[in-house]
Amino acid sequence: MAASPSVTKALVFLKHVPAGLPILGTHFAVKDVPLATTLPSGSVRFRLTTLSVDPYMRGRMKDIKSYTPGYAIGKPGAGGAIAVVEKSENAKYPVGSRYVGTFDWVHRFDLDEDALQQPQFHPLPKGSHDDQKSTVPSRFPAKS
Repeated sequence: MAASPSVTKALVFLKHVPAGLPILGTHFAVKDVPLATTLPSGSVRFRLTTLSVDPYMRGRMKDIKSYTPGYAIGKPGAGGAIAVVEKSENAKYPVGSRYVGTFDWVHRFDLDEDALQQPQFHPLPKGSHDDQKSTVPSRFPAKS
């Protein structure tokens, strides 16, 4: 019997607070973390297709008082994004459906039934986003 292919989620997190322009590998890093190959009943696996990286996020990289929480060293960043359902054990979230909202910078992630009760995202109307023009590569940039 062949081994199941491993499924990972790539986390993009802040390593160091930048003094100037942030640089991937210096200020941000990518870490692969394994995901379970099966989902519990009621759970959904999402894959980010689009990330919004905005100028206001520079303030979130500094330890200053702000209207929005800052990024913590070693934890994934977060921001506006579009995610597609990649795998589902929940009839309310069919495979291929898309959602827009605030998500952690994690290429793939699973949400259980409890987390789906208070979603921080909304369905994206069909035809409003072309998945063929995804702005997130199939895997985030290589680790440094």
